[in-house]
Order: sequence, then structure tokens, then C-alpha cells
Amino acid sequence: MENTHQRSRKQKTLFKGEISMSSTISDNISDIMIKRDTLKYIGVQMSGGADSTLIAYLIAAHIVKYNLKTRLRRITFGFGNKSEILKKAEDIQYTITKLIGKDIWEDPYTAFYEHKNMHSIKDQLTYLFDNDLIDHVIHGVTKNPPIEELPDHENTRMVERDEPVLYDNEYWSAPFYNLTKDVILQEYFNLGIESLLFDTCSCDANISPKLIVPCGACWWCKERQWAFNKIGKLSHQKNWKISVYKTYKKASINPKWNRSLQLECKKNKIDFEIIEPQKRKTVKKSYADNFLK
Repeated sequence: MENTHQRSRKQKTLFKGEISMSSTISDNISDIMIKRDTLKYIGVQMSGGADSTLIAYLIAAHIVKYNLKTRLRRITFGFGNKSEILKKAEDIQYTITKLIGKDIWEDPYTAFYEHKNMHSIKDQLTYLFDNDLIDHVIHGVTKNPPIEELPDHENTRMVERDEPVLYDNEYWSAPFYNLTKDVILQEYFNLGIESLLFDTCSCDANISPKLIVPCGACWWCKERQWAFNKIGKLSHQKNWKISVYKTYKKASINPKWNRSLQLECKKNKIDFEIIEPQKRKTVKKSYADNFLK
């Protein structure tokens, strides 16, 4: 006998205030969540890129839509001089919270390594599972574009993404494993959340003081531009002269204006809501150091 959760997925009419999700990728997320809707904590690996951000948004939207008790825990890893990755992922988490209108997040888990080769996903996830910090983890890994469409002369792509393997078991899911990035980007437009897409950054260049990020030259930047070209869209970040993070920080509204905005909105009978950011703390700040001693 199907449960209420399963029946409600089949209803096509959206009620006022309900979060709209399209039918292909979103249904894939729903299928994964239906099998795991009794879990307490789901870990989402978030890098600040388009793939992991869409995964996080869809899961969060599903939790709110079906009023599940499941909580999300953001998992973010940083390397070398790329500390902005941690900040970017954190900011995206807050943006998702504003979009769905509810805070469904546990304290994030972050780890920072001096060198990428010191990093072990297996060790990190083992720690999280062993300490009951997550019951399942969902990863946003996608498939590489066809090599004939996006040549890799420098051999810098992740070759295992050429012929990806399905991961969907008790502990790990990768619902985008067989999708290329153009499909992912198109979903943002299908859902009407392209503003969230433009807040992401997929650049993997080695950052230096003179480097502009996104660099437009690394494999991940090329893949992103290939995807935008594929769906006939232009990335508005293409010609930015400063980093994505600094650009949005510069354009952000000063929180000191909140009170004035609130009063002005009340005066003009406009709804106004401030979603307070959760406490910015990590579960285990120096976990990476445990493996380096």
C-alpha cells in the first residue's frame, strides 16, 4: 500500500506556496528520497559548483515540500590556497535556505587540506558515519561531455567520469552520475532558479594573487562554458574582472539596512522576511589535521 508521500508525488496540481519542481531530474531526486525519507541526517557534498548546488537545492526543496523530518548536513572540503571554496559553499547554503523559506540544515562539516593529495573522501565519510553525523551521503558527480565535443589536450579531466558507474546503495547516492552538465544547467532554467546557478563557480585553477576566478582556462571552466553553449545560454560571469565571490559580496545589500527596508515594506504593504543565518560553526574544524600528524 503506497504511503501519503508517494501518493502526493503523483498529484500534478501545485498548491499556493508549494515549491515547484520539474519532472525528470526532480523525480529522480524524489525517487531517491522516498527510499530514505525516514533518515535523520543526509550529507550533501557541496563545493560551490553547479552540480552539487542543484543536488542540495532539490533535496532541500523535497524535504520542505513533503514536510520531512530529515535534516541536511553540508560537507565541504578545501585545498591549498582555495579557502574561498568554503565561503562560496556556505553562502550557497544560505541562498538555498532563503529560496525554500526554511532552515533544514545541521551544522556543516568542513575540512581544509594544504595539498589535495592529502584528502581522502573515504576517511572523511567513515568518520561522519561512525559518529552518527550522517546516515546517507549524496554526491553531485556528473558525466564528462563527449571528448569529440570538448577535447582535453592537457588530460586534466577526471577520466572516470567518461564512463561513470552508478552509485545508489544504503550509504551513497549519485543521482546525476549519467548526466552531462548541459542537462544540469538547463534544469536551473526549467525551475526558474537561474539566479542560484549564477551564484555558483566551478573553477579549479590554482589561485594566485593575480588570477581572476573563474579563470576560463581550466577543464571545469571549459566544461561549464560548453554546457552554456550547448543549451544556447550565455554565462553572465564570462567577462567578470574579479572573482565570483567578490562580485556578489560587492553587490550584496548591507544588513544594516534591514530595519529601514522592513519599515519601508510595511509602509507599502509589501511582505518582508529576514531569514537569520544559522550559527557558522563546523562539526570538527581540524579533522584533517588528525590524518597529518
